[in-house]
Amino acid sequence: MSLYIFGYGSLINMTYNIELNNPLEKTIYPVKCIHMERSWNVCGKTKTYFGVQNKKNFITNGILFKVSEEELVKLINRETYYESKIISFDRISFYTDPIIFNLNDKIICFYTKLNNNNICSPKDLSYLYICLEGCLKISKAFTKEFIENSTF
Repeated sequence: MSLYIFGYGSLINMTYNIELNNPLEKTIYPVKCIHMERSWNVCGKTKTYFGVQNKKNFITNGILFKVSEEELVKLINRETYYESKIISFDRISFYTDPIIFNLNDKIICFYTKLNNNNICSPKDLSYLYICLEGCLKISKAFTKEFIENSTF
């Protein structure tokens, strides 16, 4: 079984994924996930961040990257304002060469926690910069799509 993360916000920028073993050496796969909306809806203690929710007729671009079980646990501990959920393979489309998944592989996505009791604060613009920096490392077109398919 292989575990993959669908990163759609700061996880796109591998430079900041210090929970991973050798993050800059990981292979990333730019992808789109259908029926998913990215928006500023995760209320942290002092800032607001991107989160996703399932929503028909929306597309969210991001990346897939493979993780170990140990790395997954570290990411779950990092992403305290989110809940991890498995998304199905058929929701993912690749920009280039696809991953050939095995039936027992899993794609994990960090969704907005619906019971988040924090009051939404200002948007964290340094967080946005981290997201956009990661997008630009992929391509200008990917970055443009990130902006166009995000609800600000």
